[in-house]
Formats: sequence, C-alpha cells, structure tokens
Amino acid sequence: MATGGWWRRVARLLLTAALLAGATPAPAACPGAEGMRLPSGDFTWSVAVSGGLALMADGGFALRVLDVSEPAAPQEQGLVSSGDQARAVAVAGGYAYLADGGAGLRIIDISDPSAPWAVGRYATEQAAVGVAVSGDYAYLATGSGGLLILEVSNPAAPRLVSTIASQGSAQGVAVSGDYLYLADGGAGLRVFDVSIPEYPQAKGTLTSAGSCRRVLVEGSVAYLADGEGGLRLVDVSNPESLRELGRVSSLDQSRGLAKAGDLIYLADGDGGLRVIDVSDPYSPWEVGSLPPTFSVWDVALNGQYAYLAAGGRGLVVVDVSGCGEGVSLWWRWGEGGLWIQGSGRWSWSDGQGLAFSVSW
Repeated sequence: MATGGWWRRVARLLLTAALLAGATPAPAACPGAEGMRLPSGDFTWSVAVSGGLALMADGGFALRVLDVSEPAAPQEQGLVSSGDQARAVAVAGGYAYLADGGAGLRIIDISDPSAPWAVGRYATEQAAVGVAVSGDYAYLATGSGGLLILEVSNPAAPRLVSTIASQGSAQGVAVSGDYLYLADGGAGLRVFDVSIPEYPQAKGTLTSAGSCRRVLVEGSVAYLADGEGGLRLVDVSNPESLRELGRVSSLDQSRGLAKAGDLIYLADGDGGLRVIDVSDPYSPWEVGSLPPTFSVWDVALNGQYAYLAAGGRGLVVVDVSGCGEGVSLWWRWGEGGLWIQGSGRWSWSDGQGLAFSVSW
C-alpha cells in the first residue's frame, strides 16, 4: 500500500470522526475531578458498598462504617478497631466479613451502623488478605496459607470446612454459582467446583502474566486485576479450559476492580483509576482515567460515584457520571472487517490493518 494512500485514508477517517463529534455535545469528563476525601487513620486497602453503607478497610486503624445515602459526601457512622491489619471486606446479610491480616477473619454486626460490633472470629496461621461470601460460606484468602472455606451460618462461631492449598499467594476470591475463582498471585487464576464445600474440586488454571490479585466474574467472563499483567478478560464458560479473550496493559500494578454495565473501573496502583470499555471482550479499550496523583488500591461503585481506596490518602470520592458518554475516537492496526458493538458504538476497518471506532 502506498504511503500517500494510507494517509489519505487516515485523513478521511479523522474528518468523519470530527464531523460526528461536532454534531454531539461535548461529553462530561470521565472520570470527573477528585471530590470529597476521608483521611486514612493508617492505610486504606479496600472499600465495599452495600445498600446505603460503605465499608472502609483502613489497615491498622479500623473497619470504618460510612453512611453513603448522600453518595458525594460519605459520613462516618461507626468503627471497629483493627485486630491487626484490615485488608479487605465483604458484606452480606447485615454483617461485614473482614480479612483482618494476622487477626484472621472477623465478623462484624453492622445492623446498627453507629454501633458496629465484632460477633465472631476465625484465627488463621497466615494473614487474611481477601474475602468473599456466598450463602452460608465465607471464602478467605490467606496468601501462602491458601484459601479457607468457612461455614458461617452462625456468625458467632465460624467453622472451617476445607482448605485449598495455594500454588502462589492467595490474594482474592470470587464465587459464582458452583464455582470458586481464586486469584492466586503468581500462580494465576484457578477455578474450583465448590458445589460440595467440604470437597472442592480443581478445574482449570490460567497462568498469571504478573501477579493475580483480584477477580470479578459476570456471566461467562472473569475479569482479573493481574498486577503488572494489567486487566485480563477470561472466558470461563468451560471451567476446565480457561481462555484469555482480551487484555489492557497496566501502567503500574492492577490491584482491584469494579464493574457497571460495559465498564470496568480499574484500580491500577500508581497508574490511578482507569475506565475500560469491555463491551467487546476481545478488544477492551480505555475510555477515561483519573490523573495518577495518588496510588489507587481498590475501587467500589455507588450510583454515579466511585469510591477509591487510596492507601495513606484515605478514601477518595470521584464522580463517574460522564463515563460512557460523548464521542470518542480510536484507531489501531489489526484484522480487517466491519462490526457494530452495542448501541452508540460503530467500528470500521479497511481490511488492511487500519481500524477506528466512534462511540456516542
């Protein structure tokens, strides 16, 4: 292909995009500027949102309970002091399940947000760093100590029913249906059938491209925060044969993630908060980012706001209402073809590697 012809095609594509953009109001920023901040008492590792509450795992200080009925301005209601290092939290049925480092799993009654209190505990040999809850079971990631499955129908007396040995360092966990998805550090994503929790059965493994820290599952796709390996999208429709679909490189260390609609909000460490469109899992693409002026360890969503666990900076509130709106343009080298992805996104390729997309 002649160089002149290639540039003429690029010029036409850019002109088309400019005309479309000119006919559309300027989009809101995605994400918006940093809003309210709650200072950390130590180091804010993670955050979870449930109903009108946000739970802030604030390291050696406390589990902090926030009223987020006014999403832009969370108000602290109560706290429970850390037993060691509050690292991660999950919420279910009026209880917060706290991965509290060397203090193991602690179960906190938050039915009265102004007076949360610890009702149960399970001591662990290794530090608890990740947790998920499904039904009567809590799933606790304990680094080199592996993944513990605990029966918690009586929150005052959690009971160990089985253990999955780590092949790397168990960091995060998700449960969907009969399957458990373990973010096992350098060992990658590992899938287990836990339909009988006392006897978990190993299924498939996907090797890490970095250090797998967190996993989120929706339908037949798992979304991995894979450390320096970035965001990875994985087909888990066949748990015994996992297959990567797409990937977005990390700018630092991908540590946490949340999903709303077709957008993944990626806590990318010193790379800040990044917003990724995953409507086409084979071709995820970045639609916005918050300038990396601080390190982002985790993210949770509440309506049009994202709550960022920002380490020593505390909890940062960011308006993300502008994400997914407006016109954006991208082009890349790749396989040719014409395709349409969802409402408001049109993509084109000349069949010789030049492609672009307009969304509105």
